[in-house]
Amino acid sequence: MSESMENNPSLPSINLESSKTSDSYEINVNVLIIIVVVLVLLGVGFFFWRSRSASPTVSPVTPTPTQELVTVAPTGVVTSTPSPTTGAKGSPTATPKVTSAAATPKQKATINVLNGTAATGDAAFLRSKLVADGYSADNVKAGNASSTSAEANTEVVFYPSFPAELKIDLVSLLNTLYASVSSTISSSSGDYDVVITTGKKK
Repeated sequence: MSESMENNPSLPSINLESSKTSDSYEINVNVLIIIVVVLVLLGVGFFFWRSRSASPTVSPVTPTPTQELVTVAPTGVVTSTPSPTTGAKGSPTATPKVTSAAATPKQKATINVLNGTAATGDAAFLRSKLVADGYSADNVKAGNASSTSAEANTEVVFYPSFPAELKIDLVSLLNTLYASVSSTISSSSGDYDVVITTGKKK
């Protein structure tokens, strides 16, 4: 039979020694690759473990709020100064001091507004305009005139206590609201600095 194989050129010859060597080489390469992968994974895991255990813990820092005390200077300018350190219970150790600005002539003036048209809310309307113009709400009163007329003129009576520099300003304001405005100056003193009896609006 061996002679027939040797004489038959179509059958390939098999080298058993070389195939064994090739198989063992492939097995060694696979084992080496597995060992390298395992070592890399172990190294990466050790690196992360060391970085997490070595990172310092940082405690949050709570900023201490600062408070400001506001004082109003006599000139009407608002100034602010830092407050002293608060005590253990959060209450300031110093009492803030607030000085009020000096009242202006408008804020000091007393005005009596009388409804001369009998229209509901006519005196209250003018009172709101005077307060918006700078007169003190506490010093501007509203009421009804003894005699009324829907076509009445607006009349203003200035008393000596009313500041002279405000007369033109007040009459100008009334002229923007009412059809006709007349003013007189009383020589005697009154309960108010000025009395306004409302008339027909523009």
